[in-house]
Amino acid sequence: MKTANKLLVAICLALIACLAAPMLMPAGVNPFSAQAATISKTKATIYNGKTLKLKVTGATKGVRWSSSNARVASVDKNGLVKAKKVGKATITAQVGAQKLTCVVTVKSPLSASPSTITMDVGDTKTVTLTYKLGGGLSLKKYDASVLSCKLGRISKGKCTLTINALRAGTQTIVVKNTKTSDTAKIKVTVREGQSPADPIVDKTAVTVKVGKTATVRVTWPYSGVPHMWYDDSSVVNCTFGEWSDGGWPLYIKGVGRGSANVWFTRGDDSSEDPVATIRVTVK
Repeated sequence: MKTANKLLVAICLALIACLAAPMLMPAGVNPFSAQAATISKTKATIYNGKTLKLKVTGATKGVRWSSSNARVASVDKNGLVKAKKVGKATITAQVGAQKLTCVVTVKSPLSASPSTITMDVGDTKTVTLTYKLGGGLSLKKYDASVLSCKLGRISKGKCTLTINALRAGTQTIVVKNTKTSDTAKIKVTVREGQSPADPIVDKTAVTVKVGKTATVRVTWPYSGVPHMWYDDSSVVNCTFGEWSDGGWPLYIKGVGRGSANVWFTRGDDSSEDPVATIRVTVK
């Protein structure tokens, strides 16, 4: 009986020791409240030039931030990620021995659609440029004897690029966002097709008063002015307006009473056979 009592007492003392064990641990350590730290995002996509704030919760120690490729995306000591270049980077938050990661994909805010074009000589194509972060657009150098290009007006983050094929060849047009320095490339292949288009006028005869101006629409897909001539500057004076939508406005001003011819040639010699003629009468 005494042996049984001693055994019971030993068991009770052991239980008491186990229950008291947490109290003997170092201050601030509680095994029943241990919780792993977490990061606010494990994947993220941002545009070049933008920032992203990452947060770590559940950390009992300081967080050390680092980037696998700071040229693509850098991170500061507060978890602020800055996109610098198109590509991918892994952002790591180290909390003690624990590592938390977020894979960041940096995209360009500038894109072109379509980005590959095949044309015949004399053709005109348009490309839609879309960009997200504002700024202006500029064209880098290309061979102007193969292509002529013109940027339209920017509206709601979009812009139209008009491309005219002048002769056979292959060119890559590079469009640059002047704010973020991002670029979009359009590869253009021009095939040997029909001869370059001739200017077409919407009026072949015009009557205008002295001091007044008449307008003739000259359809021509190239942004370079067509070869235009007139035979009597004492009767008329002619100037081109701004090229748009595949053509030019030609302003014919009456200078003095009489008649004059305005004509267009393929080359830069006024004696060539005209491909279009306008007869002007000034009253």
